[in-house]
Amino acid sequence: MAQEAREAGSRRSRATVVIPSDVQRALLQDAWSRSKIEACGLLRGEIDERGSWRLAAVHPLPNIAHSSAYFEFAPEDVLQLELSYPGQIIGVYHSHPWGPRGASRTDRETMRRVNGEEGIPWIWLILCGPFTDEALPLLLEAAAGGDRAAEAECANWLGRRLLAYYHDPGKGLGQIEVVLQAQSEAGGTGGQRSAGVDGGKKGGRRSAGEQGARGSLKRGSIWQIPGRSATLREKSREAGSEANRQH
Repeated sequence: MAQEAREAGSRRSRATVVIPSDVQRALLQDAWSRSKIEACGLLRGEIDERGSWRLAAVHPLPNIAHSSAYFEFAPEDVLQLELSYPGQIIGVYHSHPWGPRGASRTDRETMRRVNGEEGIPWIWLILCGPFTDEALPLLLEAAAGGDRAAEAECANWLGRRLLAYYHDPGKGLGQIEVVLQAQSEAGGTGGQRSAGVDGGKKGGRRSAGEQGARGSLKRGSIWQIPGRSATLREKSREAGSEANRQH
């Protein structure tokens, strides 16, 4: 599995994470509605032939730690989603309501373990707060109703606060470029907006060291249980095989 991850990593030198407008709104809505704790959940979609992550939906999950400094999933919640959508869970998101702006030390360790050691090619999104803008709910509502100006403002708001990471087994942790799609661009290939986050350079993959982002130690999440991700992945494969046999 680690060898597969290394081969996949070589294709990801120019990989991006593509987020359509409805998924952008869902991320913002969850971060806003749980603004005093770390909002968290799983990302559903597909990984294309060049290793880019194309998101289709977010699945908010309870932060059973109910903390503003770290998040923790209940293993049964993750397992349920993996069984419901075999092969479609492609990442994790969480918020930092009060910082740090970037991956904490425990975030980095979790990414290294899951991407590098366990060979699971998940993308990691971090929404950096604070989430105190009272206009955001109105913007989200207007954007959901088809207001293009509100949609663009939501994308700008998210682009200033969203970071994406992947720990390449061969190259280490790096920041991945985020592409925010407008509603009219869904299903298209051109005219996409790139989120220039964290004041860094646009395009391609950046070393995590370029952000200089370090913050409070976070206890981690479900992956503090040794081998748990591999177990969940194996169960989801078994469920998918069983479903195929039934059809």
